[in-house]
Amino acid sequence: MKDREHLFELLEEILITHSPPGVEDEIDAVLLKWFKPYCDKVYQDDFGNVIGVMYGKKHNNPLRIMAHKDEIALAVKRVLDNRHIMVDIAGAFYPWKMGECPVDIIGRKGIVKGVLSIGSLHTSPTNIIREFIDKKPLTINDVYVNTTLTKKELAEKGVYPGARIVVAREFKKPIIVNNSVCGYNQDDKTAVAIMQMIMEELKRRKYTPEQDIYFVGTSMEEVGSQGAAFASRTLPGSRTVALEIGPVAEEYDIKLNHQPVIWYGPSGVYNKKVSDAFLDLAVNLGFGAQPAYIWGAGSDASQTLLYGYCSMAVCIAFPCENTHGYEMADINGILNTKKLMVEAIIQNII
Repeated sequence: MKDREHLFELLEEILITHSPPGVEDEIDAVLLKWFKPYCDKVYQDDFGNVIGVMYGKKHNNPLRIMAHKDEIALAVKRVLDNRHIMVDIAGAFYPWKMGECPVDIIGRKGIVKGVLSIGSLHTSPTNIIREFIDKKPLTINDVYVNTTLTKKELAEKGVYPGARIVVAREFKKPIIVNNSVCGYNQDDKTAVAIMQMIMEELKRRKYTPEQDIYFVGTSMEEVGSQGAAFASRTLPGSRTVALEIGPVAEEYDIKLNHQPVIWYGPSGVYNKKVSDAFLDLAVNLGFGAQPAYIWGAGSDASQTLLYGYCSMAVCIAFPCENTHGYEMADINGILNTKKLMVEAIIQNII
């Protein structure tokens, strides 16, 4: 029960932060505070990655553990004369996943409230909104944000093309549904919480790693893993483990349960020998794991491998349903992912 309560406390703090790609100051402050008690060195690099270093007995072959701290978002594309804000995606933020919902526009002078809108349904049969019922898929070009403010009023608040838009903070607080924690942007903020719990557990056990460990909260993963690429190019070492979501889907045979997910795809990029060692370790720990070949997504580990910035890529995940929407994650699945990573470090399988 203590671990469950602690996990929820972490999620309550981190899930309400705003961290659209490239505008991640709120979550940066949380991570810098979280990392400090457990790492020997904590800093932020020139790209915005938050890095905590736990010194090991040796320093010649460090391990890099990554979880991205940015969230999917929208960006202001144009402010129209009718007070509607046209938007573009900053990460895979699809309006048909979110629906009409309150949003926060991050202006240079503070938050401006708005509503992601499609328009009134009570219209004539010839109105375009009627086509969304059964004829036409909803795209980003069919929605807008309404603040009721003019272009001039928005500009005075620092809102103009390029400003980021995220789900409103009031809607970000997580809830518990039976054995699942639910909320927006668990991809990948729940993995950041897992990373924090790994640090805490290693410190509690007074464990000194065989090699240095770099815990990296990466920037801008949702728009191409650029932060992970920069960190991998500038940090020592070449072994990379990404902490991620395991998308619950029949095609991957991933279920919303207590078992961590081990990515074996896309494109077979993940290290087979080490991934198999994780799979065996999960069995030995008594909860098992779900091996999955996931072709519809990548991770910081797979992307940096493709760039040639690491030699070993592994991805360990917690099962998560409704990814890139209102996400549900099994609480035991989260906690067992933490346990699997801690034991993998202690038993030197990575």
